Amino acid sequence: MGGRCPETRLHWVSTEICQTTVAWYLSRQRSDVLRFLLVIVTSAIALPVLCSVHAAQVKSVHFYIALDGNDSWSGELPAPNKSGADGPFASLQRARDEVRSLRKKGHLRDIPVTVTLRGGRYRVTDTLSLTEEDSGSEKAPMVYQAMPGEHARLIGGVSLTGFTPVTDPAILARLDPQARCKALQVDLKSLGVSRRWTQGGVDLQQQVHASRPLPQRKSMDDDHRDTRRRHEVRDR
Repeated sequence: MGGRCPETRLHWVSTEICQTTVAWYLSRQRSDVLRFLLVIVTSAIALPVLCSVHAAQVKSVHFYIALDGNDSWSGELPAPNKSGADGPFASLQRARDEVRSLRKKGHLRDIPVTVTLRGGRYRVTDTLSLTEEDSGSEKAPMVYQAMPGEHARLIGGVSLTGFTPVTDPAILARLDPQARCKALQVDLKSLGVSRRWTQGGVDLQQQVHASRPLPQRKSMDDDHRDTRRRHEVRDR
């Protein structure tokens, strides 16, 4: 019987089928690899473009400060939201620090920044220090302003209220008799004033409460008597 035996032919056919299957699988794998590489290349090209488009859309950055603000919020809203989870800042220092942080991260390159104070009276207890790093440029100015149509006031002093007559005998004894009934006092600590004033290294508050009596001032009658004596001496 000529030709291949059935077993040999079956083996040959099986080998051919396996080779065809392997070739198809490899071609399919190459197609998937090429498709994967194409996605990577496309992403590498698209991401910078998207980032540049996003940067182009950010024309300016705006922060807000309000009396009902909170320094733990983002400061990007002019008023607290309904949930009370976000809203304006409460202080100028917090807005300044946020701008500094964003600049150090490179997020505000050539982008104008505006900090707006909502209307109201802001108690200022610490000096707001602005240095060269807080400056803007002609292309990207740095602006601190009040909300248009509103009045914002920065108050460094304290309104003193609640004065009462001085009743301490030791203090009254140091005053002119005619001024004792007009002397008033106020508790500064109750008004939030806790700092001590010094001059030349001397604690002025301690000086005021010293037990040493102050020199007695002359009354108006004493001044008139001195004036008459000088005139009498001159006339002689």
